[in-house]
Amino acid sequence: MAKLTKRVVDAAESRTKDYVIWDDELPGFGLRVFTSGKRSYVIQYRLGKRSRRFTIGLHGVWTPERARQEAKVQLGRVAQGEDPAEEKQLDNKALTVKELCDLYVADLKGGLILGKGGRPKKASTILSDTGRIERHIVPLLGTRRVKDLVKADITKALKDIMAGKTRCSVKTKKLRGRAIVRGGAGTATRTIGLLGGILTYAVEAGVIDVNPAHGVRRPKDNVRARRLTEAEYRILGEILTKAAENEKYEMSVDIIRQLALTGCRRTEMVTLAWTEADTDSSCLRLIDSKEGSSIRPIGLPVVEYLENRRKTKTGTHVFPGQGDDNAFGSFPNHWAQIFEETPLADITPHVLRHSFASIANDLGFIEVTIAALVGHAKGSVTSNYIHTLDTALIMAADTCAQLGQGGQAYVPLVYAAVAVAAGMAFVRRQRRAPEPLLPLDIFASTRFSMAALTSMASFVGQGIAFISLPILLESAYGYSPFASALLFTPWPVAIVFVAPYAGRLADRHKPATLATAGLIVFAAGLALLALLPYNAPIWDIAWRELVCGAGFGFFQSPNNREMLANVSRERSSNASGVLAIARTFGQCLGTALVGVILSAYAAHIAAGGGKLEGLALAHAIEWTLWLAMAATVAALIISSRRLGVRPAAAGQQPS
Repeated sequence: MAKLTKRVVDAAESRTKDYVIWDDELPGFGLRVFTSGKRSYVIQYRLGKRSRRFTIGLHGVWTPERARQEAKVQLGRVAQGEDPAEEKQLDNKALTVKELCDLYVADLKGGLILGKGGRPKKASTILSDTGRIERHIVPLLGTRRVKDLVKADITKALKDIMAGKTRCSVKTKKLRGRAIVRGGAGTATRTIGLLGGILTYAVEAGVIDVNPAHGVRRPKDNVRARRLTEAEYRILGEILTKAAENEKYEMSVDIIRQLALTGCRRTEMVTLAWTEADTDSSCLRLIDSKEGSSIRPIGLPVVEYLENRRKTKTGTHVFPGQGDDNAFGSFPNHWAQIFEETPLADITPHVLRHSFASIANDLGFIEVTIAALVGHAKGSVTSNYIHTLDTALIMAADTCAQLGQGGQAYVPLVYAAVAVAAGMAFVRRQRRAPEPLLPLDIFASTRFSMAALTSMASFVGQGIAFISLPILLESAYGYSPFASALLFTPWPVAIVFVAPYAGRLADRHKPATLATAGLIVFAAGLALLALLPYNAPIWDIAWRELVCGAGFGFFQSPNNREMLANVSRERSSNASGVLAIARTFGQCLGTALVGVILSAYAAHIAAGGGKLEGLALAHAIEWTLWLAMAATVAALIISSRRLGVRPAAAGQQPS
């Protein structure tokens, strides 16, 4: 034994067998000399009852002094109970990304990897996942050890897929089949998302402690915003009518029509089985949709189609294909042929689904209802009681389907006609009733009638503003609901302070004059709100609302007094009822008008491929506020007309 120095190491000669020269200063540190003449530095130590040897490195790469320092470090770890040799052995056996992917795919095919809703992934999903692994992940990262992956590696793989570095043409198992791999932003986003899931699988298996894919910024996946306009629906009908003349496309045309009328996914409709078509309950009970089992309400046109088709059904599928009870298989090719060289050549089956949901949104159905119509996942508490909406959902599906067919454009006119007829019948009945619910003789007072009309018109303006301003503050300006409520406070605060003072003035001055003055201020305040600049500061919003509140407060008390003062005492309760009706009707009409304007503006924006948000929403709200001012100006005109009319004598019924 001797101290290992450069001279000693260089003088060591090879023998017929490997041997070790031990250092006499640091026990356990030595030089291993191979028969080939190579020399490496080692340490020998005992851990428990086992004797272990750990190789530091080859002489030449390591000098004797550097190797001695490393030996001290490793022997120190041994003293603390660690096992460097075992760790090195495990490190050499560390999983590569390809080996991890093989384990993942094996579990995936075995149904051990759960997808949406805690269910095993579907066969189509497994196929696409396997393709992304084989064509993108393994070529880029397959040889890398999983434990060595860092966020920068994932980011580089993302950029490589976006740049098309994994582009290729691959022969598939189908006869003459090829898969054209192009890459791109959408593929990169979905592939890195899958890789993140695989690395989470590795974390759960104890292979690594942290998922390096977490926090990697991925490009936003393409959001499908294409929808059919009313004119395009007519074009679609013409295309399908022409295609149906060719017997070859007859079944594909039927499928396209039902896709447009139900909002179903392509596969859901093509593979629809008769056991899933519950026409008695006006719904499709899909057994295996993208979201698992799913119930879809359907409209009357779809119900009638399925009932007629059931009379001549063959096999288990609504749209049977060739062979032994198969679903129709030619739809993708027929779709391409039907729409080739037409104005709708750019649409896909998903556009029909998106358009169906957009029609439901245009009709004012809420998000939960639309989600149930098209079978989207419902992640909220509402999903626990969505079954109680069956009747409403069937009505919604029927309305959307009828509009998709172009057969319900007259519905609003029918509703309006029914409302007018009901109103006329009510008036006629009240005139003949010995004790009418609403004595019509109170309207014999011109001042009372004008006060009621003025009240109704002013509440239309107030109703429009009360609906529009919260939408403006929250959705366009980005304030929280609490902040929006605080910003709305100046309006009611002004009413609280001004209305009592206006009431006292009405006892000494003409109420009609005071009410008219209040309407002037109210109209000015609404005009100021309509002229509000985008992203106005808080103080600018507050003082304009203060003007509106002051004007409305100065109008309301004198106008109410005017109404009650122009009817006999025994009719005062009826006058109060008319006042409540005018207020409620005006506010409801104002709310409806806001919905009409926003829907029309949203349809206009959507036709250009945009969304009703931000500056576009602020412009739409500006129009609603101008309409509110117009309603208030109408109230002002009516109010000014009554100034020259003589009031009724106190306590007498005017004639």
